[in-house]
Amino acid sequence: MMAAPDAVIGDALPGDFGSPAGRSRDVARKRDLLLQVGPLLADLLDSSVGRLVQDLLDRIRERPFRLAVIGQMKAGKTTFVNALAGRPDLLPTDVNPWTAVATSLQFGHPSGAIDGAVFRFFSAEEWAGLADGGGLRVLQQQLVPDLDADSFRRQFALLAERARRRLGEGFASHLDRVHHYEAVTPELVARYVAEHDDAAGLEGDRIYSDLTRSAEIFLPPHAIGVPLTIVDSPGTNDPFLLRDEITLRCLDEMDAAVVVLSARQAYSTADLALIRTMRGLRKDRLIVVINRCDELDEPKRHGEVIAEHVGRLLEREFGQAVPVLTCSAAWANTAERAARGAALPIDEALGRHLMTTGLATREEVAAWQASPAMAGAGGAIEAVLAASGMPAIVDAVGHLIGESGLGHLLGQTVATLVTVAEQQEALARRDLQLLEAQLKTAHTEVLAGGFEAERLETSIQRLDGAMAKLERIAAERTAEIETAQRHGLERLRERLHDAVHRYIESERAAITFALDQQTNTKPARYDVSRLRKELEQVFLSEYRALYRHIVNIQMSASQHFRRLVNDELPSTNLDVHVNVISNSFAFPNLGALGRVSAFDVDPKLWARWRRSKKTLREAVEAFEGILRTEFETVAADLARVAESEIMGSTSNLQRRLNLTIMDALHSARQRRASLLESLADVKARQQPRMQERLLEDQLAHLAAARERLQRIDGLARTLRSAATTEAAMPPLDASMAGWG
Repeated sequence: MMAAPDAVIGDALPGDFGSPAGRSRDVARKRDLLLQVGPLLADLLDSSVGRLVQDLLDRIRERPFRLAVIGQMKAGKTTFVNALAGRPDLLPTDVNPWTAVATSLQFGHPSGAIDGAVFRFFSAEEWAGLADGGGLRVLQQQLVPDLDADSFRRQFALLAERARRRLGEGFASHLDRVHHYEAVTPELVARYVAEHDDAAGLEGDRIYSDLTRSAEIFLPPHAIGVPLTIVDSPGTNDPFLLRDEITLRCLDEMDAAVVVLSARQAYSTADLALIRTMRGLRKDRLIVVINRCDELDEPKRHGEVIAEHVGRLLEREFGQAVPVLTCSAAWANTAERAARGAALPIDEALGRHLMTTGLATREEVAAWQASPAMAGAGGAIEAVLAASGMPAIVDAVGHLIGESGLGHLLGQTVATLVTVAEQQEALARRDLQLLEAQLKTAHTEVLAGGFEAERLETSIQRLDGAMAKLERIAAERTAEIETAQRHGLERLRERLHDAVHRYIESERAAITFALDQQTNTKPARYDVSRLRKELEQVFLSEYRALYRHIVNIQMSASQHFRRLVNDELPSTNLDVHVNVISNSFAFPNLGALGRVSAFDVDPKLWARWRRSKKTLREAVEAFEGILRTEFETVAADLARVAESEIMGSTSNLQRRLNLTIMDALHSARQRRASLLESLADVKARQQPRMQERLLEDQLAHLAAARERLQRIDGLARTLRSAATTEAAMPPLDASMAGWG
């Protein structure tokens, strides 16, 4: 553990964007309720069923909402992250592609940590990859095998020399290490993630940013209302493409993403790296933010025009609308600093915007400008924060939570626990009725022992047979699901590879023409965006079909299970519910579609490559070979994503079905135990001296059964309310803007 600094980030006040609203509030309330009620229900269950319930609750407890932030260079991405975090000086904003680090901000981490940090360095293998030129050199040498690697070596030599200057000759000894801190300051974070020269105010301190691979910073819970992970991604401008790969792997794990653009250059089709990265994101879980609107002459009017323009371009590019909001992270951070006691300077542009949007009167703005140190006491902080557009962005992010993987997990878990609670309620009610009936007849009847014993033994045998069938259902459906997974994933792989093959066949004429027309003076860049789109469509179609097929198998198992209980266990009087399987699910992100390929490198290299081919036919065949190699790799990566996601999703479905079956088995075992007890009672009642003791036991059991039923009934009503009171939120308006 590294030494902790004196003043810590955790001492700062959390950002105040108000209480969570809309869908975020619903999800937060549902999560809190499950974590409160779930353990109470688990305590009332058989130990094996209770462990499964606890497993579901642990998954919820450990599952944050994961939000990635990516963006253009100079768009103010890290400034935006600081504003979204409500901590204006948390992360340094002077990062560049050489030292940009994947930085995760963990709000309300399941471990309970609300302060501290973990910094991980590159491994020796990754560092060696940088020394060799990284992924970009590999891509470029596909085109020009004799490419001079001196430019890569020079870049790496500068990086290594700077690390040597900062950390000494033995700087490489830090590779593969992890540094832990119990408390951190912005200055400490800067030493690990920012671009500095040695005159950046950190003289005498070790600066590790050249070696840092990733950073994780722990903070108190966010106003969004659920555990939140915000990842400030390193972007797509890494000269070696190593951090580009880190970014894409990171995006695969995200629930949603915010893309930050600059109001000065919001979007152009020339921004290929960003478009490529966005290609791998789920567009229905994406928000685009136009930042730095404070630099516009008329932030409100011009910001709305830019947002509308960007929205049209995105819809044309991706075939669906994407929400575009506008903001000034700089204004939000100014308001946050003022909330911590700093002065609140309101310049002419901000003052004019406050008046234009109706957030302040001319008199209020004049008073705030005359006394910046006192402005915080007169409502200026709230006005400036609203003017920044950040509260609207927080609301938009909150809206996405309900449709995220976390939202789906919560909804499915609620449905499962409702099923379990209702089955337990039915079982407890039946037990109570049996006990009341036994007590009613205990004083007056002595049952015909032989006949009654025979009836009870027959019921016990029937229960044993039914329980064996239940266990067989679970085993058979597990095997059927495994077979469906295997065949479905094989089909998905085949369809993806067929899509690559069909694309090459259909594009052969266009490829031939492009290569025939390419000249030294007019090098061309071959656009593979259509192939990426086709691979995305194939993936989504096959993934949806496979998931629904598996759901249908499980629904069939559920119905079979219900029929078995109703037909063969009628004496249990169980009111069985099996509606725990849902067709709703969240598609994964497809980072592989955003990966850099040979078709994204400098077009001049393609011209050089074309000159190396003696004939047009040779060039076409070689080009198709590169295209096939690049995108069969993408197809294989997509298949791996599908396998991982399908296995995880169906594991959750299987766990919920197994929980229902195990609960039924537990109910049947309890019924069996009750029958055995009744059998013992029948024999005991033939002995008068046992009557008094049996009566006392029955009264005690009756009181316990009434108490258990009351507790389960209360838990079931609470869980049903959680399943039925979620607010019906309208779809997020793709034209939303954050300006007043």
